[in-house]
Amino acid sequence: MLFLSLSEEERKKPFQISYEQEYHNAEDWDFVLTSYVVPTGNRLVIEFASVLVINRLGEGVTITIETSVDEIISTHYLTLSNIFDGSQSKVYSGSQQIRVYADPDTTVSIKAKRYSDTTNGAPADNFTFLGSISGYLENVSSNAF
Repeated sequence: MLFLSLSEEERKKPFQISYEQEYHNAEDWDFVLTSYVVPTGNRLVIEFASVLVINRLGEGVTITIETSVDEIISTHYLTLSNIFDGSQSKVYSGSQQIRVYADPDTTVSIKAKRYSDTTNGAPADNFTFLGSISGYLENVSSNAF
């Protein structure tokens, strides 16, 4: 049996994606902000996530990262803080160090869900999401799973 020893640099490749989504006249409550398919032969390790949300007053929001490991899908919630209340909008921000994994050939999705403080309120017409995730892609052997 032949074993190859890879250096730390050969096993880990830095990874980051940024996204910006602006919605106009939106009537939905749930959104996929961005998604990424983990390349074959690599595991994604997400180490940091950040987001900025500009939303209408009277609405809340959650941001999640959805990953799959061993065919089990997990939803990871980011912590958001309300940083500004304007006359017509509310701004949320969140940045946190995390450790989240995603297996090769699976999809990582960053999602948003909006909530209204009224039972019959329509979702905001216009809102904006900006964010990024970063970490590294790690080489994995095909027999590791």
